[in-house]
Formats: sequence, C-alpha cells, structure tokens
Amino acid sequence: MKLFPKNFLWGTAISSYQTEGNTANADWWQWEKQHPPPDNSRCGSACDFWNRYETYIEHAAALGSRAFRISLEWSRIQPTPTTWDEHALSQYNEIIQTIKSHNMEPVITVWHFSLPQWFAKKGGWTRSYNRGYWNAYCEKLRDTLAKDVRYWVTLNEPGAYAAMGYLTGYWPPGKHSIFKFISTLHGLIQAHRNAYAILKNKDNHIGVSLNLSHDELVHPANWGERFVEMILGHYSDWGFLSYVKNRIDFLGINYYFHNQISWIPGKQRKRHLDKSDLRWDVCPRGMYQVMVKAYAQCKKPIFITENGVADNHDTIRQSFIRDHIAWLHEAYKEGIPVIGYLHWSLMDNVEWQRGKQPRFGLMEMDYEHMTATPRPSFYLYQDIIKAYTERI
Repeated sequence: MKLFPKNFLWGTAISSYQTEGNTANADWWQWEKQHPPPDNSRCGSACDFWNRYETYIEHAAALGSRAFRISLEWSRIQPTPTTWDEHALSQYNEIIQTIKSHNMEPVITVWHFSLPQWFAKKGGWTRSYNRGYWNAYCEKLRDTLAKDVRYWVTLNEPGAYAAMGYLTGYWPPGKHSIFKFISTLHGLIQAHRNAYAILKNKDNHIGVSLNLSHDELVHPANWGERFVEMILGHYSDWGFLSYVKNRIDFLGINYYFHNQISWIPGKQRKRHLDKSDLRWDVCPRGMYQVMVKAYAQCKKPIFITENGVADNHDTIRQSFIRDHIAWLHEAYKEGIPVIGYLHWSLMDNVEWQRGKQPRFGLMEMDYEHMTATPRPSFYLYQDIIKAYTERI
C-alpha cells in the first residue's frame, strides 16, 4: 500500500476571529452588534485563544499533529492606518514559537475574512488605492514573523467572502451589488499576487486556501445547468484559481460541499448521503474529485487546509474523518502530490453569522468555563495519525 509522504503534515486548523475573541477593532465585531446570530451567541471572548493559546496548542500536540494552522488578526496588528501594535506582533511570534516547540509546523494565514474597521470604512477590497495598506501589512509580517514560518496562506476563501459580503449580504458589509462583488474579487486577486511577491523567499512555501466544491449537473445536457456551472466556475474560488495558479507554491483546498446543480428547483437526484447539522451533504468522494480537478488546473502540490463537519453530538464525525482521509489517500496513490490534511477544527468556535451553535470541533467547547474536552472523534483522528506515522 502506498503510504503518505514521510513528512506528511497531519493537523488541525482554526482562525483568529473565530477563536481569539476581544477583537473590537474588527469589522465583524461591529457587524454582530447590528446583525446578531440567531441564538444571539456573539463572538465575545470566543474560545479565548488569545490568552489560552498554550493550552490549545498542547491539545493539538497531544492529538499527534505535525502542523497547526492559525490566522493573524489584521485588526489587532494594525489598529489604525498609521500605527502598529508591537505587543500583538510579539504575541503572535510567541504563538508561532510555541507551536514549533511542540514539533508542529505553523501554517499561517495572513487574512481570514475579518478586516480592520478603518480598512472596511475606506471601501475594503473594492478600492484599488487600499492595496497600499495591505502591502504595508504584508511587509510588516515579512519583517517581523517570516523567518520562523515555512508555510503561508495569503487569503482564505476569497470567492466565498466576496459572495457573502456583496451578493447575499449575510456578511459585512452586507451589500447586494454585482459590481462590488466583481471589484472585490479583482482586489483579492491582486492582494494575493502582492502578498506572494512580498513574502516569498527561498525557504518558504506560499499558497492560497480556496473553498472548492464538488458540483454535479443533474441534467448534463441541459444548457441552463451548464450555464450555471460556467458562471460558478468563473466567479467562485474555482475561477480565482485560474488567476493565481502561476503564483502559488501549493494549493490549499477547503472542502465542505457537494452541490447538485439543477435548472428545475427541487429536481435533484436522491442521494443517500449523511447530512451535517447545517444540512450540508457529506460526500467524501467529492474531495477526491475536487483534488483531481484542481491538480489538473494548477499542477501544484495540494494541501487540505480545511475539512470538517458541523456535528454537535459527534455522531458522524468519526466516519467523516475516516472516509475523507481514505479518498485523500486514493488521490495520493494516483499520483497527486499532497502536503497534508488539516481538520476543521481543533475546537468548536464562532461560525460567523451562525454564532456558536454549529459545532465543528474535535473538542467540545464549554464557553462558560472556557474549557475544551476531547470528543470521541478526537481520539479516532489521533489513532489514524498514530497508525500512519508508525507505518511510515
């Protein structure tokens, strides 16, 4: 049996706003005041990762992780257009060093959805003149943190961000404008290119994490469905990939979705698939198909930077992990180079506009006492990592 590479990076992923809390300078903080989640579970202290990071990193190490993906909170690091918070930068450096001291590779995301309020008020990614602020931010990271980071993710799910913020309006700034949607995508394409140029050196690997879904046409001969597929392919993260594939060292894939595209509403094929608590189809084979398609497009190593399921009672998460890793292994056996697999997420966290109700964690969060307790799926994933490591 062809095993994963010897240096395969098993691990988990989290993001700054969803776990750190107390980020009052972020646009999401203000957004939640006017658009609270359905159960009113605002971010607040989230998981208090900012103050308790050592404990969470110890949990990640106990899992057997070889990598831990976090993001940097831009609104902490640059509180105003002209000032830097050196304490925040110092603490992020301590977090990175703590990850490394536990023999894990830090995978650092430069931007994961939340923006400094001042940047958002200036028009965010829709304004080309704002790119200078982004460039300065990336230069600051290069000068302060880059020497200890081998794996950088420039942006997280730019297509999803643009759609949620400028088409559906579910995320800040809550707009419904196709023109601002397109200008945001163009701004993020340039932001990635600039970040790559600024952060790249001979010792690191820079990629982007894209939300790539497995999309299936119910009636492949139907022109309407093919048109929808074409639009999604151009304006989703699949389209984003076509613009940046020559400026990445690896492709980060966040895989959650299997979609059936039907021109006739309600006329989808019946599938005997598990459903997450968010009613998303669980389709492990779809991750394999996404990897095959993405690798054919970009010919770059693949890093699964997120893969997880909302499952409050941990009833399907064990089979979810086992089956997705099996299909990941199938892709590797067929010759697709894979860097690692990061489960989303280590612990429950704030699921953006849905608040704290959806539970994605291998560890169950008690938000009142700020404790995280391993679920059975934690130990299943631990056993998988151990089994592969011992066989290698």
